[in-house]
Amino acid sequence: MKIKEMIVLLAVSFLVILVLAAASVTVKTKFFSVEKSNQTKEKKEDSAKLTDIPGPDDVPAWVEWKEKELVKEKDVKIKLNDMKVKVYCNDEMIWESPDEIYVQDIMLCEIDGVKECPEQKRRTDDVLTDRAPAGETELLLVCWKIGRYGEKRPFWVGEDEECLSQHLFVYNVWQNEVKPRWMSSYIGQDICSIECENEKIIIEDVKGNRTKWVWNNFGFQLFETIDNK
Repeated sequence: MKIKEMIVLLAVSFLVILVLAAASVTVKTKFFSVEKSNQTKEKKEDSAKLTDIPGPDDVPAWVEWKEKELVKEKDVKIKLNDMKVKVYCNDEMIWESPDEIYVQDIMLCEIDGVKECPEQKRRTDDVLTDRAPAGETELLLVCWKIGRYGEKRPFWVGEDEECLSQHLFVYNVWQNEVKPRWMSSYIGQDICSIECENEKIIIEDVKGNRTKWVWNNFGFQLFETIDNK
């Protein structure tokens, strides 16, 4: 083979290598560009999902977030600030409300008033039973959470709703412990304010209607409608 022909062949081979290398770079660039685009899209979708989660700004406009400090005993204080409840014993926090609920209002009330029976007495190891001894006040929370139900729901309900609804939670506060006693499902009416009167609770709704409710060991039932005239 002549030197001239060899030079031409080498030149052609070099050009082929350059073309293949350029094509490879183009393919890689397009691949990374598509991958980056997909990652950006996924991040936007994740961000959209996070912004879709209901929060305090999604409750009705009539809701007033209360700020309160209650004293259950001289060494037990209960504070409501920024939609969160904290219970202190001797200035040490022993409990705070779960992050997934937004607390609108709180109240202390002796809701049952039953006399203490032997089976209701506390065990000697100081573990909370279903109720504190008679005469002890319970802590009530008017709160908002996502969904109408808790961990359990009626068998005919397939999936819970993903919107905020109002609930009434009852806790026992006794011997440096706070334990849930009754966690209501969606209560079915709008609570603007709540107060305690003679072991009953009085609820005022958004229209100013006032009703009195009594504890029946399974929840609250309507006792009477208060004449607002």
